[in-house]
Parts: sequence; C-alpha cells; structure tokens
Amino acid sequence: MTVLTRLSRLFRADLHALLDRMEAPDVLLLQAIRDMEGEIQLQQQEQKKRVLEQQQLQRRYDELQNRLQQQEAELDLCLEAGNDALTRALLRRQLEQEQTLRLLQQRLHTLTEKMRGADTELQQQQRELQALREQADLLLQTPSGTRDAADTCAVTEADVELALLKAKSRRSPA
Repeated sequence: MTVLTRLSRLFRADLHALLDRMEAPDVLLLQAIRDMEGEIQLQQQEQKKRVLEQQQLQRRYDELQNRLQQQEAELDLCLEAGNDALTRALLRRQLEQEQTLRLLQQRLHTLTEKMRGADTELQQQQRELQALREQADLLLQTPSGTRDAADTCAVTEADVELALLKAKSRRSPA
C-alpha cells in the first residue's frame, strides 16, 4: 500500500511540475490580481449592506426611544386618573420596549464592531493588492525573452564534448 501511495505522489508531483512549466506566470499573476479585485469588491458590497442595516437599526432604536418618552406622559396621566389596569398595560408595553431597546443596542454594538473589523481587513487587502500590482508591473516590464531563455536553457552532451575538446586544446602544448 505504501509503495502505491509513494508512486501516486511521485506521479502527481511530476504532473504538477509539468503543469507549472506549461503555465505562464504572468498570466497567472494577472488572474490572481483580478481574483483579488473581485474579492475586494464583494467585501465592499457586504460592507455597504452592513451600513444600511446599521442605519435601519439606528432608526428603529430612535423611534422606540421617542415612543418611550411619549408613553411617560401617558403613564403620568394614567397614574393621576387612578386607572391601575391601564397603567399595568402601559407599563408592560414600556418594559417590552425597553427590552427591545437593549437588544437593538446590542445588535448595533455587534454590527459596529463587525464593521470595524471588516474595514481593517479590507484596508489590509487593498494594501496587499496595491503591492501585488506594483510587483506585477515590475515583472511584466522586464523583457520576457531573457526570462524565457533562462528557463529553457539546457546543455546538451554535444555542448559538453565540444567544451572538453576546446579545453584540452588550450591546455595542450602547441
């Protein structure tokens, strides 16, 4: 079993090495940049959704606070009238709204923290993308002929034999 595993690993490694030689690094680099740009755009869209959600939560929170302030005056009126049943109903509604306010406040806090973290991460990714673009510009500006020649440069046996004969002829007494 281990022999088959080793052979399969060796075959996969050779296949990957062959694919690496066939792939154009500049094309892969440009594709990586495009992928990174797409990911950043998605994160920016998600951040915009979070901002909208935060605004909606804040509006709801403000509305509930205004309602609670209005109910304070109603509560005073009920207490002055001595209507305990209506006062209880109003107090129940106030307690429920206060509970909802606390929940909204927690959601707002959580969302704000999430937005801060996402902003930090987004800024970091944008810096990395900029650095990658700069590196790509430098790499793509270098003449590709020198890079290709270095990659495909191979010494044949005939080249070695010729070099050997030249070295012998230089060292032999004339």
